[in-house]
Formats: sequence, structure tokens, C-alpha cells
Amino acid sequence: MVLDPIFIYPLGFGVAGAALSNVISYAISGLLMLYWFFIKKDTYVSFKFRAFRFNKQIIWDILRVGIPSSFEQLALALTALSMNYFIASIAARTELQFTLQPGE
Repeated sequence: MVLDPIFIYPLGFGVAGAALSNVISYAISGLLMLYWFFIKKDTYVSFKFRAFRFNKQIIWDILRVGIPSSFEQLALALTALSMNYFIASIAARTELQFTLQPGE
């Protein structure tokens, strides 16, 4: 939020400046979280990768919820894609209709 106007107006990057400032802010916040979790270790959450073990029941629960959700998202994306294709084809025919007037 702070970097957006700086990159857009004084630096003159426009929309690319807004995108660049978002990438920079996400990188800074990610680095701060990594520092806080792994170096400072002053959180309620602790990560111990040595104690990590796969639990088949937890993986099954994740897949049981995740696979139907993935198919739902795929169906929504394909629906949006087909609607955009349909609308674009109608728009192209309508534009052609208005540019080619009979008798001119």
C-alpha cells in the first residue's frame, strides 16, 4: 500500500510499478515471517522438521476434501473459459456485421 503510489507516480512506472511494488512487499513480508519462525523463534508455532512423519489418516483426510474441491475449481474455470470464448465469438461477429454494411 505504501509502495504503490511511490512506484506509480514519482518513479513513473505506472501499472508495472504497482505490480513491482506488490512483488517487493510480498517478498519483504515473506522474509520477515521466515526470520520470525526460524531465527527469532518467538512464536506460538514451532517447526521441528526432525519430528515430522507422514500420517496416512491425515493425508487421506486432506485428499478427501481437496480432490472434490479441485474438481469444482476446474469446472468453474472451464465454465468461465467457455463463456469467454462464446462472448468473444459473438462480439467478433457483431463487430463484423457493423463494419460490413450491405449496399455501401
